Amino acid sequence: ASQDNIRLWNITELDSKSSLRPFQIIAGHHGGLISNVHIDPTCKYMITTSGNREWEGPSTNGCLFYDIQPLL
Repeated sequence: ASQDNIRLWNITELDSKSSLRPFQIIAGHHGGLISNVHIDPTCKYMITTSGNREWEGPSTNGCLFYDIQPLL
């Protein structure tokens, strides 16, 4: 995760000489600091939380849920 978005990496493309990015940006906690990423045991859902315990001032404290769809 980055400061406010998640990068979903395709590790099979890391060694390729393609000019395409080897990751996809998943919109997330805009302006927030991602503090946790959890994938449930069935790999159907991903949960992310944001917050910095207000160490750097007010922050976006939130929780986002994502559906994971397998690529065929």
